[in-house]
Amino acid sequence: MKKVVIEDSLGIASELEKQMQYLIDTYQCEWATVVNDPERRKWFKQFINSDDNELGIEIITQRDQNRPADWRKNPLELPIVESIEIPDEMSWVTVGKTWDFPVDAGAVVKYGDVQLAVFQSAEGDHWYACQNMCPHKRSFVLSRGILGDENGIAKIACPLHKKTFSLETGESMQQEDYSITVFDVRVVGDDVQLNLPREGKLEPTLATAPNCSAVCR
Repeated sequence: MKKVVIEDSLGIASELEKQMQYLIDTYQCEWATVVNDPERRKWFKQFINSDDNELGIEIITQRDQNRPADWRKNPLELPIVESIEIPDEMSWVTVGKTWDFPVDAGAVVKYGDVQLAVFQSAEGDHWYACQNMCPHKRSFVLSRGILGDENGIAKIACPLHKKTFSLETGESMQQEDYSITVFDVRVVGDDVQLNLPREGKLEPTLATAPNCSAVCR
């Protein structure tokens, strides 16, 4: 070991020094690079169409300190969103540009006080949209779920407990008593548009605050 490391018996010390110097010269903090690059910072926005921040985490106070609430042992204690009656007065609402949305993944848009998940599939360039709240634990996470296909039906799996829903009908793919509301999507030029009721109609059922038993901050 002494001969190899100190006496350079293998004659590789010079090359190793060059490689080490290259690492030193080219090192960068990836987080700092993103923070200092406005275009890359956009990847970490919560909402495609808004600069708002809405954690959607239920906070409770314990021993004079705030902490995230525990999962409910029985989620059926709260009314489960099985379906939402969509009013007849629907219109196409632009929520972003095509390049704002990742391929084969989801992103969140804000419509009033409601979070909606929008997905772009690479296969056939299909687009889907649904509520961002998973009805199982009422967490606003479906946009970060796993996009997939089952027997030709596009589906989304919640990243928390893998509850799976059809992105075409909103029904549970596991025949459970949960369903989500889905919305039609179209692309006009570069604009991504959702067919939505007038702003405010979805708030009583899908907005963040009504789905917390304590306080969502």
